[in-house]
Amino acid sequence: MIDGIKLYARIDDFDSWQAQANLDFKTDCNIRTGEIGTSFELTGGGLKQVFSLRCQIGSYNLNLKRTSITQSGNTLNSVAHLIIRGSLHKNYHKGLNSQDFSFTQLLEEMAWLSEKVKISPENLILKNLEIGLNVEMSFPVFDFLSRNLVIYKSHQFNRYAPDQSGKSIGFYCPLSQYSLKIYDKAKQYGLNSNILRVELRYVKMAPLKGIGVRSLKDLESALVLNKLYDKLKKAWEDVLLFDISELNEVPKLFVSTPAFIINANNPKYWQNLKEKSSSSYFFYRKKFNNYLEQNYNRIHRSISGKIREKMDVLLIQ
Repeated sequence: MIDGIKLYARIDDFDSWQAQANLDFKTDCNIRTGEIGTSFELTGGGLKQVFSLRCQIGSYNLNLKRTSITQSGNTLNSVAHLIIRGSLHKNYHKGLNSQDFSFTQLLEEMAWLSEKVKISPENLILKNLEIGLNVEMSFPVFDFLSRNLVIYKSHQFNRYAPDQSGKSIGFYCPLSQYSLKIYDKAKQYGLNSNILRVELRYVKMAPLKGIGVRSLKDLESALVLNKLYDKLKKAWEDVLLFDISELNEVPKLFVSTPAFIINANNPKYWQNLKEKSSSSYFFYRKKFNNYLEQNYNRIHRSISGKIREKMDVLLIQ
């Protein structure tokens, strides 16, 4: 369900808030000079001081910048800006997100975080958001993706960089406001199972404003979550899967040469086609999708169904 988050909150009365939250903030200190993590700037309104603080709650990282402006020894203005980064899913499950994360569990975790930082959910503004689902498959996921994954819309996938052991878990497609990640969750954690993870990571919230997503409070709505997961399902439907080895004949609907089949399995073919002519790209992509829908894409349709089923189950749990 909901996974990674980045939250922002403005705190106008830091001392009062800190007295309630009682968080164990730390700051950097220069061991040579003894200077702490504070910067100074002389402005027209007085001396501006910025204190950089940090702490951790569970697996969440909190970074706070407290800004004060003083003039003739008097504090004219003092405000703090808080950023919270972490994963609701992982914090609830003690560092893992290979298990399911239900709507009820999401509500519990958001309430816990809000209580810990003593800030109401409507004042915790979303800056980044990840939504994802784990789908159990009957075959090795990474091998399947390596063979079949072609493009997302007209965009090429990148392969995850291998870890220290040389293991790569899947693929991602970075765009300006969000990225689509599709990978082998079981391989990530060394599990003896086959789990496909489909995930959208929004680094800009503009695409989600139309469905009413602004603060942590909005994620308490099952209606909003349904709309978010419709976006996840639509993203999967915009993925082109194609395994040339499983096609025994050339599609006769609109091509007369096997060269098209080879081209269709190449992401650069679709990218070049769109760059030359958007109308041609959408025309051939639609016809090719129709062909695959009729003759091949049983697995793609099956995963779409599994995503919808998992969404429905998690929302009622």
